[in-house]
Amino acid sequence: MKKKKGIKKGFQQAGFPLKVLGTLAGMLMIGFAMAGMYLGDLGADPISILMEGAARAAGLSKGMGANLVNLAFFLFALLFNRRSIRWATLISVLAMGPSVDLGLWVLGALLPAQMSFPVRLLLGAASCALLGFAIGFYLSFDFGATPSDSVALWLRDTFHLRYRVCSWLLYCFAFAVGWALGGTVGVVTVLGLALPGLIADLVLARLQAGPAPRPEEKKEA
Repeated sequence: MKKKKGIKKGFQQAGFPLKVLGTLAGMLMIGFAMAGMYLGDLGADPISILMEGAARAAGLSKGMGANLVNLAFFLFALLFNRRSIRWATLISVLAMGPSVDLGLWVLGALLPAQMSFPVRLLLGAASCALLGFAIGFYLSFDFGATPSDSVALWLRDTFHLRYRVCSWLLYCFAFAVGWALGGTVGVVTVLGLALPGLIADLVLARLQAGPAPRPEEKKEA
């Protein structure tokens, strides 16, 4: 039990360089997860649909579309929720797009050009699972969150709603705009709504320690 607790504390108490590397690794996994969903062509999670739609509308690569959306969310946070901006937010703006394009290049070279529906569905499900793991992994370093999460936090603080409700509102917006811009919607979209959050919660429960005790609690102990 002590060993597990030590591992949990290690993620949150890691030094700055290790937190940067951990966040970059998380963004790389997110990029590969998004690439897998795009290559499966059976839909994606709402934020990825928005990024794909933005890429098509602007005539950019899917990775640059991801950067464009992240930049828009970042500017929103900069104007309305500056306190939510941390190092992981900045790393996400810079690293997610190249990670998506790298994932498309690597997986595109490894996977066959023509895939059957069951294989595409399996690829989409595995990508959703990887997305959830990646989110839980990078959040466990307590180094900040992506720009889209900053918008959800602003909704929570401004309208005094539960964070889950704010996330769903953001997803509805991303889904509607992304679909209107040409993002792919399909059966994996349903998995993308349910699976990543569930897996991220499980990963966080394993890797992230609880909140640090307050000074007065330490004195009592």
